[in-house]
This record gives sequence, structure tokens and C-alpha cells, in this order.
Amino acid sequence: MSTLLPSKAVPAVALSVLLIASIGAVGPATAAPTDSDTLHQADTPDADETDANLTAAEILDTHEQRLESMESLSLTVRSNYSSDSYSSSATSSTWIDFTDEQMRTEHSSDYGDTITVRNESGSVTYNVEENTVRDSDITFSEVNPRDTGYLALAVNEQTELTYEETVALNGTEAYRLDIDYQSDYTDAEQDGTLWINTETYMPVQYEMSMESDRYSFESTVRFTNVSINETVPDDRFGIDIPDDAEQPDYSTPDFESYDSESALRQNASQSVPEPELPDGYTFDSGYITEGETHSSVSLTYTASSDESLTVSQSNRTMTSSYYSESDEFENVSIGDQTGYYNEFDAGESNTSILVWSDGDTQYTIYGSAAQSTVVDIAESME
Repeated sequence: MSTLLPSKAVPAVALSVLLIASIGAVGPATAAPTDSDTLHQADTPDADETDANLTAAEILDTHEQRLESMESLSLTVRSNYSSDSYSSSATSSTWIDFTDEQMRTEHSSDYGDTITVRNESGSVTYNVEENTVRDSDITFSEVNPRDTGYLALAVNEQTELTYEETVALNGTEAYRLDIDYQSDYTDAEQDGTLWINTETYMPVQYEMSMESDRYSFESTVRFTNVSINETVPDDRFGIDIPDDAEQPDYSTPDFESYDSESALRQNASQSVPEPELPDGYTFDSGYITEGETHSSVSLTYTASSDESLTVSQSNRTMTSSYYSESDEFENVSIGDQTGYYNEFDAGESNTSILVWSDGDTQYTIYGSAAQSTVVDIAESME
């Protein structure tokens, strides 16, 4: 079966989406742009003396202006991630026709290969290893990258960028920007650097690292084979899907939220946790999710001091080795069970997370409480 999305329309995908896709999508990069058909991010003359007066805001503004005026863009994004307990890599090759609003992404990672084509009518994703195809109603307009902005992963209201210098990186003149993460949600030391091509104002490389007493994490994202305003053939935005490809049922579970604990318990067809909480905590909100393969229930309690605790139960469990082999989690005893505990600073309070399984059921307690408190709550549910 040969699938070509109706009409020419796939997101004028800005690089923020490409960054996100490079982390979470999947698809072969074998058809990536080659040296023969790609205008690379080129070398530029020596930096002008006026570079010393540049600001990160000016560089990012120019990037946004260049992106807004583009007719087409193709590039390859290579990502590498490593921590104390795992490492992964991924490659995404993307072609974008901004004029006709259509896009193709081929993504390859440790989890497999996928090809996704998206336009104003929706999306089609083909999983190569599984030989499955999935249709989606998600259109370009719903994920318009020009609205989200390229630096969505690196910049938010708690992040500050500073222009440091103009350097040669992998043979390309680039502006080096320092990223100062000012998050209140983690006690980890975070460092980040972004390089922007001085001629194209497209990204060349992005690096980020996190270090705490419990874990460390590093990532590098490289942008290569960048081609701007080169003609992309229309057939690039179709997918040749084998006739025997399956189309699984991806129906989503039913979801219902509640602001009354009694109503939640009365309407639940699954068991609901009954935790013993510290004095002062009252029910705030909860939800029930029920599907053919997945069901869960979650209850959030708050105290007068604006502290909160969430207790969740799910039939979807993760293997214990994920937690036991991670330096981020500490083993704790919950009756006859082994739980996995982690904590971090979130603003002015301490936030804890405790996860454990009992047969086919997984429990999670998350909130502003000490380790001894969440362990006591967990034991009250045994």
C-alpha cells in the first residue's frame, strides 16, 4: 500500500519540534540529505569586531526572522545522551516545505525506526521494525513550530542566554551562547551551551549537563546537512507502506476527573488506595483512567500550608531493575516489598517520590514530604 497524505501540508516545523523529535520519535536516517544535494552550514569570514557588542537576544531574534522567511529546510539531527545508569543515541532527518506546509521525519534510535509525514490533513507514521502504520488527526496547525519557537527545549522564563564569543566549531563559524538554567525544581547543577551559525543563524550544536549528589546526565545534539530554500521533491512527503502492514487499535483509555473523593470512590470500577495521611491533609482532586490494557487512579491531597501529596495506583508496572540499577533511587523497605525513593528540591520545599510494586500493581507517592512520611503512607496501604 502506498500512502501519500492528501494535500501538500506539513508543519512549518521549527527547530524546537525537531529537537523534540530527535529525542522521542523513531525512523531510519538512511535517506538523509547527502553532500551532493545539501547546502551545508558554511564557513564564514572572520568575525567582525562588532561581535563583541552582540547580545543573545539579537542572535535569537535574527534566527526567528530567518526561520519565518524560509521556504524550505532540511537537516539531520544527531543526539547522544548518557547518565550513570544508561546511554542512548538517535538520528532524525527532516525535510520541510514551509510554502505547502508539509514535513517528513525519518527517525532512528535504540527503540527502532519510524517515518512520519504530516500536513494540514493529519499525520501518518510507519514503524519499520513492527511493520505497523498509525494515522493521527494531529495537523501542522496544532503543532505549529513557528509558534512554539526553536529554543523551546533550552529557553523558558527561568532560563537566561548570554553571548560569549564567536568560534570555529567543526569548521563552521558559530556564536557560542551560555545557557544559565535558573530552575527552582531541581538541586542539580546545570550547564548548557548553544552554538548558532553566524551566517544561517541555524543551530550547529547544543550541549547540556546536570550533576547532583544522586545522578549525573549529559546530552549533545548536533545539527548537520542543513539545507535552506532548496527544492524538496513532492514525493518526499509520501510513504510507501507495505500491503501487509498492520494498523493496530490505538484507542485511548477513558479519563474522568473528580473534585470529590466520595464520588471518585463510588464511580471506580477498580480498587482505590486508602492511604493514612498526616494530620491536616484533605482531598483536593483525583482522576480515574480505564482502558482495555491500562487502568489507573490518582488522588491528590493538600494541607493548609500549600503542601500536597499525590497517591497513584496503576496496572502498568516498570521492571524493578530500572530503579534498582539507577543511582537516582534509594532502596527502602515497605513491609515485605522493596520501594525506590528519590528526592529533590522544588522551590522552598523538599519533594519526594516513592515507587513500589505489589504483583501486577504499581504504586507511587509524590509530594512535599520527608522520606519517613512517604514510607509511612506506603506501609499504611499494604
